[in-house]
Amino acid sequence: MSEALKPCPFCGGDAEYNEGQSGDHKPWYYYACSECEAMQPYVSEAEKSPFDMSFNRARDAEAWNARADLAAAQVAAAYEAVAFRFDEIAKHDQGGIDYSDAVGVPISNRTELEESVRNAVQVAQDIRALTPDDARAALDKLLAEAREKAAAYATTNAIIAIFGRQELL
Repeated sequence: MSEALKPCPFCGGDAEYNEGQSGDHKPWYYYACSECEAMQPYVSEAEKSPFDMSFNRARDAEAWNARADLAAAQVAAAYEAVAFRFDEIAKHDQGGIDYSDAVGVPISNRTELEESVRNAVQVAQDIRALTPDDARAALDKLLAEAREKAAAYATTNAIIAIFGRQELL
């Protein structure tokens, strides 16, 4: 196998390959965590494509690792969601200060708003700094893939809009 298995996305345990036969002698196999027993969907030879009747440990390892990447990306997305909320608090409070300055009406809680903006900005930065590097990398990779797919989809739709679907078929 060319790629090492990543740890379990749920508990960090080691993945192990399991294979055997059912009562009617049909082979089955899957990767599972040796600690929490999280596993890939069960795969049997009967469920596979008739064009691919061999075990494919490399493909299955890739699927296991992709799930680990998705779990890591979800961790980073959770950190980012919390940081984003603090960004919004800072923008809201800064908006109150900016509006007060624009209309020339002093506000009684200006000092508190300025402190709230500073604190919210700092908390957002701290949260982002706590995001695990592997989780951030996994999220960045998924976002890049999503942007690529969106760009390809937009390009296809633009071509269809210009030339029409029938001309392309």
